[in-house]
This record gives sequence, structure tokens and C-alpha cells, in this order.
Amino acid sequence: MASALARLANLSFSTGVFPSRYKLGHVTPLLKKPGLCSTDPANYRPVTNLATFPKILEKLALNRVRPHVLSSGRLNMYQLAYRPGHSTETELLKMVGDIQRAAGDGKCTVLLALDISAAFDAVDHSVLGAGVLCHRRYCRSMD
Repeated sequence: MASALARLANLSFSTGVFPSRYKLGHVTPLLKKPGLCSTDPANYRPVTNLATFPKILEKLALNRVRPHVLSSGRLNMYQLAYRPGHSTETELLKMVGDIQRAAGDGKCTVLLALDISAAFDAVDHSVLGAGVLCHRRYCRSMD
């Protein structure tokens, strides 16, 4: 089975084609927070379950691309996603250390925290959809 998956992955990478059948997922609406009104569709967020092969292919692609991105020197030093050893936890530890150091130096410290838990709901979905459609023309699909 591993050789078949490797062959499919290499074919996908060499041709730049991702099979359309693997672009489909099972979407399940989940209530955003306990206690919200379950009859209001705005209180739900979609969670998509994908087949295993696309997840494997995504990891393989990330493993191929990540070394080039990391060595390019163009990645912002505060970028946390897709970087080994970086996470929201490491950023939180850095922030706490910065606050403690500033307090120790007698400096005034201000922390501004924004709750963006519903940020996706605030996006103009017609604009988002137009951007996705615009980028799709650069992708080929294998049916």
C-alpha cells in the first residue's frame, strides 16, 4: 500500500494535479460554544473531515516546501504556523518573559488582547469567495 501511495503522491507532485475526488470532504456543523441557541445557524462552525490520502499528501507537500521557505530568509520572525519549535505556547512564554523583563526594568507595560474567535464570521464571504475563484484558475484538476 505504501508504494501505491508513494506513486500517487509523486504523480501528483510531478504533474501539479490533485485528484478531484480527494477534494471532497464530509462537513459537520458544530456549535461554536456550549449554551448558544442551537436553532440559529450563525452559532455553528463547519468542520470538514477529509479522506486519509489528502492528509498524507498535504504532509508530504509540507515536508518538501518547508525547508525552502525556512531557508529563504523571507519568513517573518513572528510567523508561528508551519515552523518547527514555534507555537502559540512558545509565543505566550515569550510575551510573559517580555512583560516580566519590562516590569523588572521599571517600564510601563500595556497588553492589548483581541478576541478573534468569531473572526471568520466577520469576513465578507463574497470577497473571500472571489479570491478563492481567482486563485483556482492557477490549479489544474484531474477527474
